[in-house]
Amino acid sequence: MGVVEDVRKLLQDLVTPEMRALAVKVDAVNHRLDGLHEEINRRFEGVDKRFDTLRDELNRRFDYIERSFRVDERIAALEEKVNPPTKRKQ
Repeated sequence: MGVVEDVRKLLQDLVTPEMRALAVKVDAVNHRLDGLHEEINRRFEGVDKRFDTLRDELNRRFDYIERSFRVDERIAALEEKVNPPTKRKQ
């Protein structure tokens, strides 16, 4: 059993500390990735807000343009000014 004990001691002395060091490095990388993930999410939220603001502004402007091109309503209003409806006598 001396060989088994020697291999166990070798693993404990050489491999275990390296595995612990790797685990610490992996944890540090995971922590950093979590931070980057949060930062990216914050930035995308900011971009989303800007796009929403721009979309709302474009919709407002398109609505204004659409209202200004309602020619039939404008013509009807002009015709009513020129030829007001007459009242009938009963």
